[in-house]
Amino acid sequence: MSDRTRRKVTIATCSALLTALLVVLPLQPSAANTRHGQQQRQPSSVKLIRLDGTRTTPKDRDRLEQIRDFMSFLGIGDLADLGTINLDASSQQLTPGLFALQDRCGRLPSAASNLHFDWKATCTSLRGALPATAGQSGGSRRVTQFTGELLTDVSVILADKVVFDGSEMILSDSVKELWVVATTVSSRDSEITWEHPSTEADPIAAATSATKGTSYVYNKYSSASVFHSPSGGTGTAGRSGSTGNGGLDGPDIYFVLHHFSPSVERTSFVSLPTITVTGEKGGVGQSGQKGGDGGDGARGAQAISGWFDCSQGAGYGGNGGTGANGGRGGNGGPGGDGGNVSVMVVALQSTRSYDSDWFALSGGAGGNGAAGGGAGVKGRGGYAGGGDSPWCKEEPGRAGAAGKDGKQGSSGTTGSAGPDGLLSFAQITAEEWQEYLTSPYIVSASPTAVQVGDEITFTTLNLSGSAEILIKDDLGDASASFSLRNAGPNTYVWQVSDELIASAYTVRIASADGTRTSENVYGIELEPVVQAVVFDEPYSALPGGTARLLGKGFRTDAALIYDGVSIGTAAGSATEISFTIPIRATHEDRFVRDDGKTAHAVYLDQPYPLADSSAASFTLLRHYGLTHRPSTDGFYFTNGELTDAAKDKVAADPWTAFYETYGLEEVQYRLLTDPIKTLGFYLAWKKWWSPELGSANCMGISSNNLNDYLNGSNAGPSYTTDEAAWNIMKAQGHLLSTGVLQSLASATMSPDTQTGTAVDRVVEFMRNGTLDRAGEAPIITMIPSSATYVDVWNQLLAALAAKECVADIAQWVVEDLPLAIAEGAGYDYIANMDDYQGVDMDGCYTEAWTELMDEISQVAENIGSAHALAAYMVAYENVGDANPSRIYFYDSNRPYLTESDRINGGDADTEADLKYMNIYEEGGQIKFDYSTYTDWGTDKGEGWVVANPTVDLILGAASIPFPYDVTLP
Repeated sequence: MSDRTRRKVTIATCSALLTALLVVLPLQPSAANTRHGQQQRQPSSVKLIRLDGTRTTPKDRDRLEQIRDFMSFLGIGDLADLGTINLDASSQQLTPGLFALQDRCGRLPSAASNLHFDWKATCTSLRGALPATAGQSGGSRRVTQFTGELLTDVSVILADKVVFDGSEMILSDSVKELWVVATTVSSRDSEITWEHPSTEADPIAAATSATKGTSYVYNKYSSASVFHSPSGGTGTAGRSGSTGNGGLDGPDIYFVLHHFSPSVERTSFVSLPTITVTGEKGGVGQSGQKGGDGGDGARGAQAISGWFDCSQGAGYGGNGGTGANGGRGGNGGPGGDGGNVSVMVVALQSTRSYDSDWFALSGGAGGNGAAGGGAGVKGRGGYAGGGDSPWCKEEPGRAGAAGKDGKQGSSGTTGSAGPDGLLSFAQITAEEWQEYLTSPYIVSASPTAVQVGDEITFTTLNLSGSAEILIKDDLGDASASFSLRNAGPNTYVWQVSDELIASAYTVRIASADGTRTSENVYGIELEPVVQAVVFDEPYSALPGGTARLLGKGFRTDAALIYDGVSIGTAAGSATEISFTIPIRATHEDRFVRDDGKTAHAVYLDQPYPLADSSAASFTLLRHYGLTHRPSTDGFYFTNGELTDAAKDKVAADPWTAFYETYGLEEVQYRLLTDPIKTLGFYLAWKKWWSPELGSANCMGISSNNLNDYLNGSNAGPSYTTDEAAWNIMKAQGHLLSTGVLQSLASATMSPDTQTGTAVDRVVEFMRNGTLDRAGEAPIITMIPSSATYVDVWNQLLAALAAKECVADIAQWVVEDLPLAIAEGAGYDYIANMDDYQGVDMDGCYTEAWTELMDEISQVAENIGSAHALAAYMVAYENVGDANPSRIYFYDSNRPYLTESDRINGGDADTEADLKYMNIYEEGGQIKFDYSTYTDWGTDKGEGWVVANPTVDLILGAASIPFPYDVTLP
């Protein structure tokens, strides 16, 4: 009978529509149909209580709230709309569920769609008649049975009137409670019974016999057969039987009525069926266990004859063991509780309106006690040992004695009877009936999920006139109220406020004066409105640029999904979210390219259980470039800071810096082949690095930065200026090398076309470059056009040939320097040439080299006033542009990589990743404008041109330039 014990109903968290039902019904199960002892009640006789017209107790009001929730589930505002259910002789067994008439049998009400339960609707054989009302044609219908998680052991009948006409309503074993909720009931020759009255709980199976005592083979020789063989053991006493199963408690029955219909068969106003819900009889106790039998004694040993006499006579057999007593029989199980009957009615006309004989609510009888266990049987004595001719005789008297039988166990006692059920009548007021059974409530909402700003239409009952909606944010603490638009009988429309955020909301509807509020709540979801992605200016539509998502109802805890990948929690307001376009490689792992036509999308991934927002699609500008960004991969120090550090390095050891810049072999070769010019160039190079000149390291910084990035290192900011100064100094020194000077010089020959050519080179590498071609990465170099320094260069050549002390220097170089080099001391001679062999180097420098150094310094300043930049992206304002509209780059003059840089003299309007050069066409020529500084641009100053030495050219091997090595215009 374990399948007949009460089942526990597990309820998951759900919509608040059935809040009271969740609290009261599933979590406070009735005592009906449970095993006796699980929920004890004091025994009492059937009697009437509370006929004094007092108001309902809190427990009664809880029951009424449950009724309201059942009606809310069905979408019923008034019991009168449910018509009459006729229960006649054809009525069948009643199983758990909610029974009611509806216009279309077997169809779930619309309110059920707002619940998170697996409700089902089934047509039954029960019949009734609906009234002719708005929306219903009236007439005969079959009753619908609704089943679901909340009704696994409860039956509920809802109707305007329930007629019991010669019916026997049999409650199934699984029904623990029956509710009849109606304006009125009438009964003729009918009864309500339970499937298990006057039966008893299943018996418990008898236990097997207790263990037998130790036993031997009593009539055969065995290993135990000795002259005095062992006796059998005593059996184990039988255990007492278990108490019988308790009887099932009778189900509880509730009537909630406005009034009784006059009885046609009784002189009474209480027209109810006869009700028999007596408790089930307890089960028979378990029989006591049979006592264990005594063990058999072992047979004595066989006699042994010698040559002339009996050397060993027959052995003695062992005695039999004593049988054990049987166990006591188990007591009978307790009887089940009688079912309760509770009647709540508004019009309770008379205290003599019923007869207690109509209600059989007695508890079940106790189960019978079981018989005691049987006695254990005595053990047999072992046979005496046999004789052995001719000398040993049989000795029957040596056989063992039999044991004693045990005793029969005593019987168990009868189980206790279950307590009688209670019969109670409670009078409720008309106001309570109105409050609980005709109060306003929400039948449905359509749709249940809308975007912020859209409309929701609510269908209600028992509500008219002006109304408002009361909302509570289920994912937060916010609550608010808004006016509703009356759209007809029981219909209201809510225009969702644009001020609300996307969330799940619990709503109620109340009259505008606040006197009447829907008993039930309804769950709705507001979704965000995603309108568009916009950019403050066209060039923001690039990787690393800032975009704004516009819309309504945005949450601050939603994640922003860009092209299917989260880019973090949305930051902004309910109507606008700012985000950065991710920088993601599209070709290899360091190049990013977009054709300007590919659609990108963003949407909001909202917290559970909210649905994701719709997506906004947009395109970026056509662009080609690197995933490199100065803010993360550039050197954090400025060009000026590094120049000072590099000059300090040169000043500390100029000769080492010189030959490491151009290579030891190159310097040695030049000293041997053209020592005068080499020495002159060394002096010019040293002067170029002197602190009083404005030489800078922008080309070395840009080249090293871009080279590091394309070769897999993006740790530029981890270098200190002191660590970087030496290597970048060497790269910058290559500016005064044959290859770089020729490259820059050739760029000045035709500045009008060279800018366009340089731009094309940048575009080609950004569009088609690969990591294998990293050395081809171009460095943008803005240099003066040829007119600014060609004349100075020619003056430098003339001055070099005219100086008076050239002969002294030449003699020193020709006669002494080779010997010094051969002896390994040549570089010391050069480094200390002012003190060598009395040559008046100071005088020579003062008289003959001053003008030369001035001219060299002028050339160096002209070249030094140029500026080199590491490009990382080209972008087009329109998809079809023939030339890029902008080139973005890292500017070593103003890296602005940290907040402290900005605080300490940085321009707050210039961001590290947003420095650019505008490219435009004018007069058929490609021109540029670097608007960050006013002194650079095609039409600025004396005229500038963009050149493109490559990373390999600047960082590769350098050659010392002599006048005849450099082709000038």
